[in-house]
Amino acid sequence: MDIRDVCFFLTDRCTAACPVCFAQCSPDRKFVMDKNLIKRYMREAKELGTVKTFDFSGGEPLLYPELLLETARYGMEECGIPFAIVTNGFWGKDIDYARKLMKKLVDVGIKGMRLSVDAFHQQFVPPQSVKNALIAISEVGLRPELSIMDTKDRSGIVKTIESLRPEIYLADDVIYYPVVLPELAANSTRHGLTDDDVIKTFDVKNATCIGVESINIYFDGKMYPCCSQFSFEIPGICLGTAGETSLKEAVERMNRNPVLDMMKRCDLKWFVKEAESLGIKFKECYSMDCEICRDLLNNPVFMEHIEKKAKEESQKMRVAKFLGKG
Repeated sequence: MDIRDVCFFLTDRCTAACPVCFAQCSPDRKFVMDKNLIKRYMREAKELGTVKTFDFSGGEPLLYPELLLETARYGMEECGIPFAIVTNGFWGKDIDYARKLMKKLVDVGIKGMRLSVDAFHQQFVPPQSVKNALIAISEVGLRPELSIMDTKDRSGIVKTIESLRPEIYLADDVIYYPVVLPELAANSTRHGLTDDDVIKTFDVKNATCIGVESINIYFDGKMYPCCSQFSFEIPGICLGTAGETSLKEAVERMNRNPVLDMMKRCDLKWFVKEAESLGIKFKECYSMDCEICRDLLNNPVFMEHIEKKAKEESQKMRVAKFLGKG
């Protein structure tokens, strides 16, 4: 497997304290990723030759604009790799500042931006800030994505969209997905949400995976092959620790892991079929396919079976490809 992007979770500090945040980020958090560590992995990404994008996420990465600009510039000038950002748009509070910031980001090679906007974020980020951010982004020729979470009553998405008109039409795409409750969020005392508030319409028969083509470096230094909210709740797919594990080593561990190899080759449906053959029962519906993956890869009975089966099937496919039959 080749990786196409490296994602740096720059900080767990955020202007928001969304109750459903998978890492429970907030203004009180203190972690900030070391710039020299980021630059090291940027150099290693260049050496791999397959990485097309660096992603900056959080927390809120634009709480540290100088750090982001310095490392993004390094990634572009020294490695020839552009970058993208996931942000909540708080920096649009002052439209003049937003315009200046966007020009600086363009100068250092930004290629994409995703704004997290929904009823949870807008408790902390006024809609006008997001609207100003959309204006500033569009003025430099970019078309951002909007990422919107919602709960079962569906009222949040309507309120969010209405609050962002007409600037919402400056977005290139709106990604709507149900709020999910990984362990940290589910156990949080920040909210009164329960599992019953989560929209669950995802049928296990439609399970898929697009997450094993990246390396994601989280706040705790752990490296994972997926940026899903559930990924760091699956210890078995951890690829190493930042500062100790090189990017090349992390990719080699991905490629030596038969479970991850089969996830890429055959998708999550193959795993579902194998689980059903063992008599493992699934819920009627899930919030998203990543939840299915989390539950399966943390099931010891399933993993004992699948590690052996994945190794056999992966080897067969490798041999078939070598012989020109696959």
